Amino acid sequence: MNEVSFISKVQVNPADRQRRRLIEALCFGERKVNCSCCEKGISKDRPRICPECKHIFKGNGWDGIDAHWRAKHEDVMPYKEFWNSLCKEHKNRGCILNRKKQLEELEEKLAKAIKERDAWEGKNKSNHAMASTMVDSIRKQIQSL
Repeated sequence: MNEVSFISKVQVNPADRQRRRLIEALCFGERKVNCSCCEKGISKDRPRICPECKHIFKGNGWDGIDAHWRAKHEDVMPYKEFWNSLCKEHKNRGCILNRKKQLEELEEKLAKAIKERDAWEGKNKSNHAMASTMVDSIRKQIQSL
């Protein structure tokens, strides 16, 4: 039995698909390994999503992926192998594009909140105060980006 037919006939757990492709690439000279996220159709924009369990990461991009992966998916493939399999867009690009989109949405929200605050000025103190608090909150969100 030659090497190609041996690898083709090995029973592979579907979760080990990426590992199998890596082995085949290394054995037969093909160096390209598919991105784990692209392979599963995961968006390149935030929030970042685990390709194995669809866990949504909160906060700053991939914060916490290493601990999450090692705790839940180390049997699928080692963390380092997973991280190295990610394409450039899944590692970085989405962060920049999504920040721009978030900023545009927040600026639109801020404009509406200012308009609402100004509409309540001199008419209703409690509504004006609430609208002012909203404006301040949105400004802080913009600054945090």
